[in-house]
Amino acid sequence: MVTRTALGHTGRQIVATRIETAAFALVQLAAVVRVTTVVAGPGAGLAGIHAAAACWTLAFLLYLWRYAPFLFRPRIDGQPG
Repeated sequence: MVTRTALGHTGRQIVATRIETAAFALVQLAAVVRVTTVVAGPGAGLAGIHAAAACWTLAFLLYLWRYAPFLFRPRIDGQPG
């Protein structure tokens, strides 16, 4: 939702690029890793938390890298908001 909102409110087309797709995939991978490592056993739990946190962090760093320039500048279509 944050990508759609950021694109729409900055006057850009609502289209997912490779960066958004990679970020979406990393968030999903983080969830899968977290669940599967808990199911695998208690020994894998901590490693799973770390791997999931790394995926989640990378996903949101990609978002920040892509969207920070959009969000700190005026809309490209000149409209208010």
